[in-house]
Amino acid sequence: MNKSNQISLRKTTVTDLEMLFQFQLDKEAIHLAAFTPKDPTDKIAYMTKFKRLLEDPTITNRTIIVDKQIVGSIAKFIMEGHLTKIILFTSTNSSASNFKNIFRLGIFAP
Repeated sequence: MNKSNQISLRKTTVTDLEMLFQFQLDKEAIHLAAFTPKDPTDKIAYMTKFKRLLEDPTITNRTIIVDKQIVGSIAKFIMEGHLTKIILFTSTNSSASNFKNIFRLGIFAP
């Protein structure tokens, strides 16, 4: 990792959703994603869904910041009562190696 990169996570806010919506429009990201919306360009549906998810106390949503810029998001949630999933959405302009360091640093906590 380049030592000049400052990586942090912060609680995702409604104001982050505009940038995060742009990331999920990436065609390569859509192709790689396990779950995609029927219409990834439907901003109203995206905002409605993610505003609801931000309010859910059982879901931990964090925005990934590198060098003071939003580069992605990560969420932790319980599925089927016992299975925890972590989903990472990132800008295609971001280095994947930076995100490995988030886990190594242990900064993804509720």
